[in-house]
Formats: sequence, C-alpha cells, structure tokens
Amino acid sequence: MLSSQALAALQEFFAEQTQAVETDRTETESETVALVSEDWRLSQFWYDAETAETVAKEVVSLCGGADSDCRVACIACPTLYAYLKKIGPDVSAQLLEFDKRFEQYGTDFTSYDYNLPEDLPLELKHTFSIIVADPPYLVLGFHDQELIEPVQVIWLKDMSKECLEKVSQTTSFLARPGNSYLLLLTGEVQRDRAVELLGLRPCGFRPQHSSKLGNEFRLFTNYDPGMRIGGWEQEN
Repeated sequence: MLSSQALAALQEFFAEQTQAVETDRTETESETVALVSEDWRLSQFWYDAETAETVAKEVVSLCGGADSDCRVACIACPTLYAYLKKIGPDVSAQLLEFDKRFEQYGTDFTSYDYNLPEDLPLELKHTFSIIVADPPYLVLGFHDQELIEPVQVIWLKDMSKECLEKVSQTTSFLARPGNSYLLLLTGEVQRDRAVELLGLRPCGFRPQHSSKLGNEFRLFTNYDPGMRIGGWEQEN
C-alpha cells in the first residue's frame, strides 16, 4: 500500500496531467476553424488543421511576393478558404464551390460545378494570381472499397480523370496571364495527369484529412517552392 505522502504525490501528478490535457484541448479547439459537416456524397473530406494551416501559410507567402492586388481562387477547398481568412484576413480570396451551404461567405462565394468548367462570372476571368484546386476525387468517397465492384472502381477513376480535365479548364479561365501560381491537392494516382494536364510536380509535404482517409494524398505545384512545403520531390 502507498504511503500517504506517495499517494498525495501521485494524485498531484494525475491532476497536473489532466490540467495539461485540458489546456492542450482548449488551445486546439480555439485554433481550429469551424466548418460545416462533411458530405461524402459530394466527395467532401476536410483537411486536418496542420494541412490547412501549412497550405494557407504558403498562399500568404506567395501573396507577399506577388502583385499588391493579389487574388486567390480556392476551387472546391473550403477548408483552405476558412484557414486562409484566419491566417491572412487581408488576402482577397474567392471560394468556388458546389455546396450551397458556403453561401454564408457572401460575395467571397461563387457557385461552381466542374461539369461546367467555364460557367463563371466574366469578372473572374484571368484575375487570379494564385489558384488552389482540390477537385473531387470520387474514389475517396467510399470508406470500404471492398464493397465496390472492380468495374465500378474503374468507372469512378475515369470520372476523376474527367473531373481533373475540366478543373484544368477552370484554372485556365481564372489564371492571370503571365506569372500565376497553381497548387493542386489530389490523390497520388493523379500524378501523371497532373503533369500532363497542368505541368505540375509533387511536393514533399503530405496533406492529411481530419477523417484519416487511407488513400495517399499529394500536393502539386507549378512553381519551385524552395524549402517550403517540403520542396519539390526529387525525380528518380
């Protein structure tokens, strides 16, 4: 049996540990940006806090080196938009999104359907220095792929290919002529298409989702980030 002194010391230790956990939890909750719930039917999977903050800080850094009238387009990545407005509230950002729940962002919201890649307001054409896109990767919408027939998986991957092709048309519509930065977040399996369609290269930083998806996710850019976001991955 523990002595009264040892028991008191043990109780004090547990109290300190509990207080530390509660403090960390409070800080985490205060630093996390509130979002609407994910809708997997729309292939919605929010980034975890580290991913959202890392990409948002990269965008803010790019804005610092861009023109004073730098504008950022967030295509189908509401998590990034929310963190971007927290980290860089003065950054001019536009969210292009299918989900009407994000109309809460007012004039910063533009309704977007990748099936109509250029069906956008003309005032957005060629006006963005930075474009970040996270097109729906439809295979990610299933948590248990063993329940899907192989033919269905092939069809879904074809749909994802088509989606990326159409999103590439949207980026061309939005990008400012000359020097514009493009960041693409998508599955590793889209690597070859990202190179072919948009001339992008993968970075060392590995994005993660709050729902802990098992599919490998990557960040691609059309510019050399140097030491930021893990730098460009070295080619074999």
